[in-house]
Amino acid sequence: IGRLQTIESGSGFVIPEEGENDVFVRAEDIGSAVRGDRVTVRIEHHERRGPRGVIIEVLERAHTQLVGVFHHRRGHAWLEVTEPRLGVEVFVSDRDEGEAEPGDLVVVEVTDWGDEGPGPVGRVERVLGRVGDPGVDVLAIQVGFGLADQFSEEVETLAQNRQKRGLG
Repeated sequence: IGRLQTIESGSGFVIPEEGENDVFVRAEDIGSAVRGDRVTVRIEHHERRGPRGVIIEVLERAHTQLVGVFHHRRGHAWLEVTEPRLGVEVFVSDRDEGEAEPGDLVVVEVTDWGDEGPGPVGRVERVLGRVGDPGVDVLAIQVGFGLADQFSEEVETLAQNRQKRGLG
């Protein structure tokens, strides 16, 4: 059991929780796991450079939402994820597109990682704006890293009260 770290080729290493040797996993043996997922790996071979294995189960997903560019072509919609190390595209059905338009940066909630099917499926949760619009790239980074991009209602109320009293 460990965390998956992927490399540019699509292959990766499972970094064990218990301080054992990292386990190399070929791209074709990763299944639906993505970078950062907590996984179970079965060692298949002990090679000169170390153990090689196959991911047999994803125990915990590192990502429930993904940020990317929304595309729609010939009746098919998908999210091109902005984090290249994840190496996935997310299919979006017509009923789950929301207000997204091709070329929008959007947040998609992954509803099915495709463990038994062709790949991840998701639903557009939020449109961040058009690619290239001022501030949208920063907002996409914030949301992509799970950083708050809005103040809580309580903080907004406090700020408004300070402003009304001439303190802000």
